[in-house]
Order: sequence, then structure tokens, then C-alpha cells
Amino acid sequence: MTRYGLSHGDIVPGEGFTKMPMGKNLEGTQEGFHTGGPWLSPDGSEVWKPLDARPHPGADCRLSTNEAECLEEMAGRPGFPRNWRIEEQNGRRWLVRPKCWLWPQDKESGLRADLDAILLVESAVRDLNAHGWEAFGSDVPQLAYDPDGNWFILDLSAAFKPSKWQTDWHGDRERVLKWFGLVGYEHLADLRRRGRQVQHNIALSSIIQRDDKEPYRADAVFYGIDHESRKQYTYIYASRNRPMSTLWARIDGARFLDADMTKAPPVFTWVASNRPLTDDEISRYELTYVYSPWP
Repeated sequence: MTRYGLSHGDIVPGEGFTKMPMGKNLEGTQEGFHTGGPWLSPDGSEVWKPLDARPHPGADCRLSTNEAECLEEMAGRPGFPRNWRIEEQNGRRWLVRPKCWLWPQDKESGLRADLDAILLVESAVRDLNAHGWEAFGSDVPQLAYDPDGNWFILDLSAAFKPSKWQTDWHGDRERVLKWFGLVGYEHLADLRRRGRQVQHNIALSSIIQRDDKEPYRADAVFYGIDHESRKQYTYIYASRNRPMSTLWARIDGARFLDADMTKAPPVFTWVASNRPLTDDEISRYELTYVYSPWP
């Protein structure tokens, strides 16, 4: 990590570049505070973002960010198309991208993010965390759309790899769930949190706490499976169209648990599995993926 003086933030990419106006993010916080914000190329086709930033508001220096290294490691994976390059100009390093659209901030663009794009954010950030990166600090993910038709994660200027001695590693799961709520998918965040609680209850005790707070013996559902083996039931799915029953449903390695139908979004039955279910199993029984442990 390279250290720079505060004046390093005054360097522009070149003649004819225009400082882009910075609005507020989805949480109402001013964008571009740490890096100083990006610059628009003279022809208006590219955005040049500095690869250095103030680490905190009172900092007396600027530090190089890890954004280029993080992008290089993730390049080509879903959510991280190689739509960028690195330039060094006027003694400063820049991340250069074509001018893209932010969703849902760029309302005039007419962009509509479907459920696949929303879930892409979750899977891409999960993948990022699985590679050892924590990405967003106190912020939430930013979804963008490039001229080639790719949805992608835009801002990784806060990305870092926690050292082994750091014990506060939590990944970005809660930031993704917060983002779900900010873009109108609070029901999806609620479903994820409920599924996590189901898995947590299975792992910790032979007494399962139902959604409606009435405990019942897990042995009725996990008969003959010892406590340690129950901890392997880490994949949680929801049957939202009908109750599941062993009288007609057969899923190897899965057990069924009643859910509280009064809670939203409504779920008839939780399906806890000791393995990821196949696409065919999910389709055949009309299940919805809910939760598996975050990396």
C-alpha cells in the first residue's frame, strides 16, 4: 500500500477532463468522499477513477486502494466482467471504464433490473468473500450496467483482505441484505434471515424453535440423526406453494420442517438439506433457495 500526500488528490488525468458531479448513494451519503470522485474523458466516453483515497475523514494522507488487485483476481467471473483497464497518467494511477449506468440511481436511463440481476449481486459478493475479500466497508453494493450489456459490481475502492489476526471478519452478507431492502427486495432479505435462523436452530439444538416461538422436538423430523450430523444440514429451501410431505416427496439428504404461514413472505415448509439441491429437484418440487452459510 503506497502512501501519498493530500495534494495527490488534486492531480487530474489530463487536459479536457471534467470532474463528474457526485450525488448521494442509496443510503443518502455523499458519493466519492474518500477517492474524491471520478473524471469524465474529453469525449465523454470514459470514466477515470483514482486508485488512491483518504482512509478516513481526518486522514492527513492518501493511500493506494486495492481495487485494481481485487478486480484482477475476480476478472471474468459473474458480476466482474473485464470492462476496465489501468492507466498511469500524471504520476497517478487510474481505473478506466466506459461510461456506465447506475441502477437504480440513473432513472432517466430506463434500466430495469430483473430478479436475475438482483441475485447476481448476491452471488457475486458471495464469490468475492469466498476469495477472501471484504468489499464495502460501511457502504452497500453498487449495481451498474455497461455498454456491452453486462450487469456488474461497480465500486470496490474499499476492498481489502482481512489479515489472519483480525477476528471481526463477517464478510458482506448483511450489506447485501441491506441493499435488497434499499432497492425494493426487502421480502428477499427477510426470507434469507428466516432461513438462516432455521439453519442456526438445527445446528445448535435438538429442540427446534419454530417461527411462531413454539418449540418442538427436532427428533420428530431428524429421527435417528445425531446432533453433530444435524449440523451438516446447511442448505435451506422453502416450499412456498404447498406443504411438503414424505408421503409423496423424496429428496435424498433432506428433511422437512413446518414453517409459520403467518409470516411474510409465506412459507409452507422449510427443506433442510445436507447438500445443494440440483436444479431438477428445485424445479420438480417448486422450491426456492433461501440460505446456505456465507463464506
